[in-house]
Amino acid sequence: MMQKLLNYLDILQRDKKKTILVLIAVCVIIYLDFRFVVKAQVRAAADARGKISKLKKDIEMTAKDMVLLQQDTQEDKEQPPKLLKIYSQGEIPLLLNEISVIANDNNIKVMEINPSQEIKGKDKSSKGEDFVPLKIKLDLMSGYHDFGSFLNQLENWVQPIFAEEIRISRTPDDYLRQRVVLTLKTYVKK
Repeated sequence: MMQKLLNYLDILQRDKKKTILVLIAVCVIIYLDFRFVVKAQVRAAADARGKISKLKKDIEMTAKDMVLLQQDTQEDKEQPPKLLKIYSQGEIPLLLNEISVIANDNNIKVMEINPSQEIKGKDKSSKGEDFVPLKIKLDLMSGYHDFGSFLNQLENWVQPIFAEEIRISRTPDDYLRQRVVLTLKTYVKK
């Protein structure tokens, strides 16, 4: 029995060197694995987490935008459609007054309004009514943003009006207000 024990200790002694070599090889493999493979995997996982969080935020923003878009379309459906109003030739002073009121509402000083009818031609509507083109030349004193608001209101008004020519020049007295010569084009019933 003693002999067997000595043999076993001798085998253990030789295996101890092999075990140490195996342990060193395993440690080197683990070190290399952490140094190159796991480090890259951790970096890729962190990048993926960042992309995932960005995608989640984008999805949330898209969902919010969709809700707002649905609300806007619902409000548009609830509002009656804007009916166009075409003034007649006899109502040109009323039309000019309306334009002046819109200008005053936008803090614009109207210096002069000159309407002029074009005689070049007539446009026939589908109902057979005759329309005559009307140009309106406005001489205004305005701030830049006030003028933009005024122009937006005119172009979205019930009477179809289009800006045909705009000339803006600086005023020497007040650098916040500009002199604007605006030519509008619209149509009136004959």
